Amino acid sequence: MMKFELKNDNRGLTLMELLVGVAILAVIITPLLHVYVTGANTARKNKLY
Repeated sequence: MMKFELKNDNRGLTLMELLVGVAILAVIITPLLHVYVTGANTARKNKLY
């Protein structure tokens, strides 16, 4: 009788790993975006005067 073995292939990402990665990116990108928007607003105000 033949026995079949299931291979446990864990090469993919789990949903938790994906969510943690997105959260880390959000924490990094949010301050950078704030600095960019603040600089753009300051440049626009300086151009008006």
